[in-house]
This record gives sequence, structure tokens and C-alpha cells, in this order.
Amino acid sequence: MVPVAAKLWVKSQKSVFILADGTTLTYTSRCAIMDSILNSNPLGELTIDVPESVINPYVTVICIDIDS
Repeated sequence: MVPVAAKLWVKSQKSVFILADGTTLTYTSRCAIMDSILNSNPLGELTIDVPESVINPYVTVICIDIDS
């Protein structure tokens, strides 16, 4: 697994997947405790687990489907 991190609103993502073949990726999110208490959708970090088997040697496009 290769971890990839992204900064975004932690409760807005619906799914994470590889664009080329639609492989669903697992992810975890975290944010500051006070932000999660005071804000319904806090800014935080999304850590995505990318299996080496889906990594393209030229470019790997990871899609984060965000609920608007």
C-alpha cells in the first residue's frame, strides 16, 4: 500500500476510486478535536490507501467524489 494524503472537508467525501478502472480505495479521515466539535464539516486530512497493483507507471488519477 502507498498512502496518499489530501486536505479537504472531512465529512464531504462520498467515495474514493481510481479513474482508469473504477477500483474503490479505502481511506480514513482525521481533524482537530475542537474543529470536529465546533464545525459540522471541519477541514482535515484524508489518507487514501493505494494498492501498488493499481499504480500506473506514467500517471495514476485518484478521484474523490465530494458531496456538495
